[in-house]
Amino acid sequence: MAMARASSGLAYPERFYAAASYAGFDGSPNSSKGVSSKFANDVALLLYGLYHQAMVHLESMILVQLW
Repeated sequence: MAMARASSGLAYPERFYAAASYAGFDGSPNSSKGVSSKFANDVALLLYGLYHQAMVHLESMILVQLW
């Protein structure tokens, strides 16, 4: 039986940026301090890796579209 997911009402890009902001990847100068204070080091490193992977993929998609 599949579990129903609660929807936050946000679509893809807004949901991603909201989650990134909550985790501390919002681009503010204190963003690295927010990540390390909210999460254990191994979790913060995993979240940063996933965020970085998503942002690199997003940038490459934009470059391909401009090409």
